[in-house]
Amino acid sequence: MSWKCRLLAAVCLAVNLYCLHAQEDVRLVNGTFGPHMGRVEVLYNGTWGTICDDFWSFSDARVACRMMGFSDAVCSIPRARFGEGAGPIWMDNLRCSGRETSLEDCPFNGWGINSCNHNEDAGAICATDDILETPEPPTLVGSTTSSLSVQWKVPSLPDNITALRFRVQYETDESIFPRIVFLTASLTDNRTTYNTTIRRLVRDTEYTVRVRAEVRYPFCFSYLPGNYSESLTVSTNATVGPSSIPVRLVSSDPSTPFLGRLEVFHDNKWGTVCDDFFSTREAGVVCGMLNYTGALCAVARARFGEGKDPIWMDDVRCLRGEELLEECTFRGWGVHNCQHDDDVGVVCRPGDEFVGTVANFSIAGVGSTSVTLQWEPYSFPSSASFARYRIQYSRPGDFFPRTAVVSSTATEYTVQRLVFGANYTFTIRVEMRFSVCFTYLNGEYVDPLNATTKETAPTGPPTDFHVVVLNSTAVLVEWDLPLSTLRNGIIRGYKLFVQREGGDEVTFNIKGNETDSYTVTGRQPNTAYVVSILAYTVEDGPRSIHLTAVTPSSDFVPTIVTFGLFGDGTDRATRFTFQRQIRIFCGSGLSDVTLGWFFSNGSRVGIGRRDLREGHFPNGTAVLDIGIGRRLTICDAGTYTCV
Repeated sequence: MSWKCRLLAAVCLAVNLYCLHAQEDVRLVNGTFGPHMGRVEVLYNGTWGTICDDFWSFSDARVACRMMGFSDAVCSIPRARFGEGAGPIWMDNLRCSGRETSLEDCPFNGWGINSCNHNEDAGAICATDDILETPEPPTLVGSTTSSLSVQWKVPSLPDNITALRFRVQYETDESIFPRIVFLTASLTDNRTTYNTTIRRLVRDTEYTVRVRAEVRYPFCFSYLPGNYSESLTVSTNATVGPSSIPVRLVSSDPSTPFLGRLEVFHDNKWGTVCDDFFSTREAGVVCGMLNYTGALCAVARARFGEGKDPIWMDDVRCLRGEELLEECTFRGWGVHNCQHDDDVGVVCRPGDEFVGTVANFSIAGVGSTSVTLQWEPYSFPSSASFARYRIQYSRPGDFFPRTAVVSSTATEYTVQRLVFGANYTFTIRVEMRFSVCFTYLNGEYVDPLNATTKETAPTGPPTDFHVVVLNSTAVLVEWDLPLSTLRNGIIRGYKLFVQREGGDEVTFNIKGNETDSYTVTGRQPNTAYVVSILAYTVEDGPRSIHLTAVTPSSDFVPTIVTFGLFGDGTDRATRFTFQRQIRIFCGSGLSDVTLGWFFSNGSRVGIGRRDLREGHFPNGTAVLDIGIGRRLTICDAGTYTCV
């Protein structure tokens, strides 16, 4: 009983409130074919009643079935398929999500509130393990290098089912998920056994196979599953059966016997095969006959040269998992409409020993955001149409490793854009392609190497570096972080260098990377100062350019000008709004050094820039021009201060 039921039972008996109790207050009635199906009824207020099928769904049936102790629902049944009830209709417009533990937890109209008749009573078929008999383990009746044929007995089946199928599940020890084959059975032929062939398997590989029966009842589109049988463990064949028609691959490169023009031996003579309809599937049969593990591709248009003997086969189609080429369909021996420029070639997948591994893979250098790798050159076969190296690298926490493809002629590669201070693993393999095959033949990755990137000095100075003279004794220095590609570590601070003309250089150590300005005070009036800056991580980076700032001979009162739509409402503001150009002088005359124009909130403005909130005025600028050649806009409005 849920806690809500206990609470209601304890405090609400005085008002005749009842709630549903698991497995006691829900039942299936009139289940013609078994106790796991029927009309769903609930007990409320001491009386059994039905549920209307409005919005009645699989999710609702799932909650009802689980309340009665079944593992799940198979389907929901509407329209009083299990007969009409006679009591009240307790629930209507039921909308369960399927996760509830009781029907009363689902939204519905309210007890007894409905717009239904009993011809809309809802029913359900619940899942149960004891309805279907567990089949005996399947038996092996045949095998090839790529298929397994299994057979099983039909178990006892319940009455009145409308459909029967078998689910055959097979997998290897390395399978992530098992694969499934369905076989639909007939209910009228009274067969006692069924069999199926599982195709497209891997040569010489062990599989486990098991089977279960699934049945369907009237008015239900879902199948009720039974239990799986015990598993059969069996392996595909390692070699193909004997062939009366030998095959061979002919090429000019004896180092690659797994590729070449396909020839077959018939009537005591070698001949070729036409490329009509010949695909990788047919090539796989040929490669299996030659004891290779599979085919990479079929090659048309006599890419491996034209033959001179008869064209023995044409329109070859291998569609049913054939092991031998003569088992496939074709026109007939010597019947064709081809020339030798249609001779087909085959590229098989050689064994692992053909593709070696990269030798002497090593780490040649480690930087802050890069690692340099070296290796000995691999001897790629001359018949390879394309060859390359693939480097794979990752750090802890990566969902997928990243890769870099490197030319076959390279013996060194620098992996860039790494995170400084992180540990990475690196490995490498060779990849090659033959003829016109799009599939690569890949070698094994070598044992991975580990390297931890390290912080080094920045290779670039701070950006947007500039100097603003505030008054006769103070200079404001502003900057931004170095470019992200040049930081090479965490910026731990800045060193600001200020040198008076003819004097000693003074260094200010500004710690932290969030600071982007510094005011140097205590300077002398009417004096030139040379200013530069650098950023540092574990080491100092390069200095910026040197800027010269000259303090004025005396301070002056700031000039404040307000204009534009955001002005203070004075005549000046209105008048300036409609001007095309505004020229304001700063200081006591043009000979004075204009030090900068500022909004009242402190942000800088620019010279002749459309966005006046960007940029700054270099030292020596005496005039501020706003809105040159255009009408002033709302972007130009504000309060400006000349200091």
